[in-house]
Amino acid sequence: LGTFGDMANAKKTITFFQKRGQKVSARAIKRSGKNYRVIFLGPFKSNSQATNALASARSAGFGNAFYVR
Repeated sequence: LGTFGDMANAKKTITFFQKRGQKVSARAIKRSGKNYRVIFLGPFKSNSQATNALASARSAGFGNAFYVR
C-alpha cells in the first residue's frame, strides 16, 4: 500500500483501512539510517479479494498501490 517515513501518517493509514474492515499489516524497515513503515493490505483468500482491495486503496488516494505476493 505504501511506505511511510512519518510514523503518525503510517498509523493514520492503518486506522483508516481498519475502519473500512480491511486487514492491515505493517513492517518496519531501515534504509540509509532512516526508519520507515511499510503498510500492506491482506492477506487475501482469492485474487478477486486482492483486486477489490487494490481498487479500494487506489480510490482512497493510494494511486501507486500495487500487488505484492
